[in-house]
Amino acid sequence: MSAAKKQEIFLFDRKQNVIQREKVFERGLVEFCYETRIGVFLSDLVLKRRVISKLYGLWSKLPVTRKKIASFIKKNDININEIASPLDSFRSYNDFFIRKLKPESRPVEKNPQTLISPADSRLLVYKLNKDKVIPVKGREYKISELLGTGKFDTDYENGTCLVFRLAPGDYHRFGYIDHGKQDCVWKKGRALHSVNPLALKSGLPVFTENFREAVLLDTNNFGQVLHVDVGAMIVGRIVQHHRYAHTFSRGEEKGYFEFGGSSIVLLFKPDTVKIDHDIHKYSSRGIETLVKYGEAIGKVPSSFPTTDQG
Repeated sequence: MSAAKKQEIFLFDRKQNVIQREKVFERGLVEFCYETRIGVFLSDLVLKRRVISKLYGLWSKLPVTRKKIASFIKKNDININEIASPLDSFRSYNDFFIRKLKPESRPVEKNPQTLISPADSRLLVYKLNKDKVIPVKGREYKISELLGTGKFDTDYENGTCLVFRLAPGDYHRFGYIDHGKQDCVWKKGRALHSVNPLALKSGLPVFTENFREAVLLDTNNFGQVLHVDVGAMIVGRIVQHHRYAHTFSRGEEKGYFEFGGSSIVLLFKPDTVKIDHDIHKYSSRGIETLVKYGEAIGKVPSSFPTTDQG
């Protein structure tokens, strides 16, 4: 593929108020896997299999992989001043990938009527059209296909869907969006496609075929929210701190993804959340907004001025 034909991924940096191009991690591999015939064939036959990602995950935990940390930091422009532990304390590539940050580097918005981001990520917001998620770019899918059950179809019809895409260089720990209680986590899916937009545009059923773990959150301020953690190609596994009934706090760490990109999908019932205007604006154009763990991204509808229609 020539440089002229390369598809660019644009992101909105709300802090700088600018549109920027995303640096795609291992772009050549992603383009090969999802934009060439042989690549698509190999991805479907071999690379999407969970065993491949598990093997890569095991390799990334070996001490010999520590030598990859320095180049990973440079390639992804990672701010090492935010990291809680010294660089020489990490035992492997994966150990660095699931690093913890200093608490002050990810302050959690305290206003209880403000919705916070569960992770460092790139965010898109969609209105649910009855029981379907219809992305601006990509393949539509039903709520029942995402969750692996039709139990919640009518509850979330015409509600709001938030998709948080974590790139490999992002902080891969994620948290709860509010105070509340959760039910038991359930699992669906077996494949592990890439969640990069270049892969999503290929039309593959990424969010309904990838391995994912879902849980119902009964939150204090946003009602019942469905939280779905979606694995991706080369993700070793999804680690949940609480797989059964648990009372959680706003901003509390919920879990983390081991090596690779990944996504979080949140489903809200109608009229339970109002997403910030700038995120809506760019989402309507298929442009993701950069957000950080604990950052304000919306509010309870009644807390918005009546003149703000998003």
